[in-house]
Amino acid sequence: MQSRYAKDVMQIIKALEEPEENQSLPDQEALTQEATHAYPVNVGGVQGVLFTKEEVSPEYFTNTAVDEREQEPPGVTRKQPTRAKKEPLYFLYYVLILCLFLVLDNVNSVLTSLFTPTATITIVTSSHEFSTNTVFIIPTSSFRRVSFTETGSVPTTGKGHQNAAFARGEVTFYNSLPSPQTIDTGTLLTASGGVQFVIDEAVTVPAGSYSGNGQVSVSAHAINPGVAGNIQAGDISGTCCKEYILVRNNTAFSGGQDARDFQFVTSTDSQDVQNSLFSKINGELQKDQSQVPSSGTLLTPVPCSNNVQPNHRVGDEATSLTVSINQICSIVSYSQKVFQNKLASEVLNRIEGQFGTGYTLLQAPAARITNTKIQISQLTFFTTSTAIYGLNFSSSRTNALSDQIAGQSKQNALQVLKRETGVNSISLALTNSDTSLPTDTTNIRFVVIYQQS
Repeated sequence: MQSRYAKDVMQIIKALEEPEENQSLPDQEALTQEATHAYPVNVGGVQGVLFTKEEVSPEYFTNTAVDEREQEPPGVTRKQPTRAKKEPLYFLYYVLILCLFLVLDNVNSVLTSLFTPTATITIVTSSHEFSTNTVFIIPTSSFRRVSFTETGSVPTTGKGHQNAAFARGEVTFYNSLPSPQTIDTGTLLTASGGVQFVIDEAVTVPAGSYSGNGQVSVSAHAINPGVAGNIQAGDISGTCCKEYILVRNNTAFSGGQDARDFQFVTSTDSQDVQNSLFSKINGELQKDQSQVPSSGTLLTPVPCSNNVQPNHRVGDEATSLTVSINQICSIVSYSQKVFQNKLASEVLNRIEGQFGTGYTLLQAPAARITNTKIQISQLTFFTTSTAIYGLNFSSSRTNALSDQIAGQSKQNALQVLKRETGVNSISLALTNSDTSLPTDTTNIRFVVIYQQS
């Protein structure tokens, strides 16, 4: 509502802006008719012209030029210079008057509020906590798939020692004598390369016959440890320790090894090279993440799939380890406002589905994202959410109550208000009136207090 003081502002300003009446200068025509000499002068910074009948010496004027004029013919009027008119300070006047009217308007508003009847209704109700799991879909703001590949090598740090070991195998004895023969434990056998072996236990070779030789097999090992004992099949072949006895190794010997030190792959080696490679990849990924528009919220952590390919496994004997990593990531952004609105809608739907309508969220729900499903144009969020809710005393609801109790007595108004369900207590305070509420609903104010249940 416009103040009564403000109505006259434009009229006063309009009056200030009207041009002043032309002011006549002194009768200079008579002066110019009688003067024969004119001298420019500067008095206090104001330029002017001095007319005299007699000539004045130029030294009386500093930085001036003397202009001698002839007497004008009779009847000829010389045009006189117009005195500079000083502009009124309209802007300053306007500011001062405006400030004055603002002060008067505020005073008027304060006085009006001091004497206007008002009603303040305080409603105390309960707030409740609600937890639920929600699943909802929102559109993506941006989507981009990126791929990175890095390869690196490190020397292995595992230190191992291999003790010397004996080669072991099996030999077969053949007996052509028609009677059995016994071969003693530790019987010495020599291979073609000069490597010597002994049998591990005594054996009896069956007697031979016209149809074939008697034969028996027994385990044996090299006398000296080392790889030299790993002989091939048939390296032991020929007569042996007794007459009519032949011996042969029909299979190769194995297990012989020399004593030596060696390196092997440790879990630390594998982790170190992977950390180095992932550090490079993360640097490239952050550059791509920085290209996400500032209007969107980046989905974090950025979903990525990794393919790690080492050339050796942990524990393998090797002097170096080479690892190749390929990482594919989806850089997705979404609107935080759309997310919060959708989350609030889903939570409120759960509340109304369980407790009925007439409730509202008292604050934005807090959500923990447990999982996401990414598609090019949309995101599916799986969340665990917690919210605080209470009775919905919206402006439409309080306006409807104001219409019912406007102009009513305090007692009648309280009876109407106490019919509201879910309300713990109601109090009514009147100002500038002892008995009834204002008829103007704009002067009825509601204060809602939520107490945690």
